[in-house]
This record gives sequence, structure tokens and C-alpha cells, in this order.
Amino acid sequence: MVQSGARLTSNTKVFFDGGYCAVIVKQLRNDISQGFAPYDVALELFQFDGSFLSLAIDLPDSLCGSFAKDELIGLSGEILLSE
Repeated sequence: MVQSGARLTSNTKVFFDGGYCAVIVKQLRNDISQGFAPYDVALELFQFDGSFLSLAIDLPDSLCGSFAKDELIGLSGEILLSE
């Protein structure tokens, strides 16, 4: 069980409201080759009773300095609910 603000990896933290929840982080090979990263990250939460979830990723200074102000980093998500 983790609480809000817990570090999932050396550069990733998860924030949420509510009580404790169980978290599983998986790295999966991405089979879609064109224009996508070679790996996906899956985040599974169990016993989540909150109303928001935030994933904070620390980027290296060298990478942050290479972005222009009008560039974006893409992130997509999928939420699956089960009882």
C-alpha cells in the first residue's frame, strides 16, 4: 500500500486524494513502431477510493533545456474500472 506522494521509480511520483491504495507499475514493449515510444508504462491501482490521480515525472535538465516553449510531450491514458 502506498500513500499520496510515493515515489514509484527514481523519477516518478504518484499523487491522489483518498486513503492508501496498492499500486503496480509495469513496463511493456510497444508493438506500434511508427511515431511512438518503444515501451509503454502501465499503472494499476487497487482499492483506490479517491477522485483524482496525478503522475509526476522528473525530466533530466538536459532534456528540458532542449524543448521549445511551444513543444509538448504527449501522454495518453486509459481507465478501466472493475468491481
